[in-house]
Amino acid sequence: MEKCFCIVIDDSSQILDTATFNTIKENVKNSASIDLELIQLNPKSEEMINEEDGSILLDKVIERLNTPDYLKRQIHLIICDYELGDEKVNGFEIIRLLRNNLGSKKEIILYSSNIENVIDKIINKEEDKAKSIKDLVSSKIFDFCLKDEHLSSAIIKAMKSEMDFSSDKFLEAELFKYPDLKFNNIYDRFEGKTLGEIAVVMSSNLDEGNRLKKEMISQVVAYMINPE
Repeated sequence: MEKCFCIVIDDSSQILDTATFNTIKENVKNSASIDLELIQLNPKSEEMINEEDGSILLDKVIERLNTPDYLKRQIHLIICDYELGDEKVNGFEIIRLLRNNLGSKKEIILYSSNIENVIDKIINKEEDKAKSIKDLVSSKIFDFCLKDEHLSSAIIKAMKSEMDFSSDKFLEAELFKYPDLKFNNIYDRFEGKTLGEIAVVMSSNLDEGNRLKKEMISQVVAYMINPE
């Protein structure tokens, strides 16, 4: 059975122990033969809120996400609640920063207990609706779900897609197996970096990752045809 990891961005304490998420894990296990480990990030945690009014500090949330506990490790999926108990910050704002600031290319699911109104809220938040629609499209959200069977089926669909073989995903997974080992120089730009650091770059920087892959393929071919 394949082990997979999913970040859950939700402000509810003990959300991972609820019947909803226990059922999701069981459904993923039975339908896709995947052992799904859920890793919660609570943006209302003490280190990510304003001490005076309890509001969410987005820069602290992004700083926390960009650590070995979350994005700087092997992750297969991100799911995010829209309502985060904050007047100004919602799940969509965090998704935008995941895409634009952290360059995450992982599939993301946005869920809510009132999902039918979420898209309207996103589009109507700004006077410039064209910009709002552009932001929504560029966020590349895999699905919008109620926190029920729809979320479970969307996670299964996303995980099956993630598990389809691709050289990029395979290479990223192999690098994350040895995250602390240093990279031996075949590509100067990554000299001295750990394999974990390189995996993070490959998962978020398409151009840099492609250059490394081309160099590695050239080295492998040279090794294969070397008579010695």
